[in-house]
Amino acid sequence: MLVISGALAGLLLAPSQQRPAPRRLLVPQRHAVSLMSESIVVTDGTDSFYASRGLFQLLHDHGAFDKITACSSSTADAKKMLLSRQARYSGLIDVLHFSESPLGDTMAGATTWLAVNAEEAALEGQLAQAKAAGVRRVFVHLGADGPSPTVANQEALHSALEACGAEYTVMR
Repeated sequence: MLVISGALAGLLLAPSQQRPAPRRLLVPQRHAVSLMSESIVVTDGTDSFYASRGLFQLLHDHGAFDKITACSSSTADAKKMLLSRQARYSGLIDVLHFSESPLGDTMAGATTWLAVNAEEAALEGQLAQAKAAGVRRVFVHLGADGPSPTVANQEALHSALEACGAEYTVMR
């Protein structure tokens, strides 16, 4: 009984002897970012977002996009790949949109275009559509899983990106 009493006495110190309460870290919340007016359109050259579904969560967590649009030939398939418990609880569902419309129509009003596993043969036409839609930033990813694992004609790709007039990044 004395051991328990001694232990309780140590916990019941005078307020001046108690440790101060830990300070809370101020972590910016996603909704605290004001004036988010960026929107991004994401396409996948494989026409399946299965391999690239993690990118959407990363765009939501680390990007400042108020609208993320997944553009594919099948909205139903895109929803199967992208709607998950994590997307629901993180708030991704609130900013995620789906489109089966042609790429030019989907890009209208978008500020950024992310082409994952881009198809090099179709890229020039897609860049022209991006220019017409007013896209300011283009990110092109050429991956081993996609239809064009490497760049066959670097000069043509570079001239098409320059003609687009947007800032661009190419990653392979």
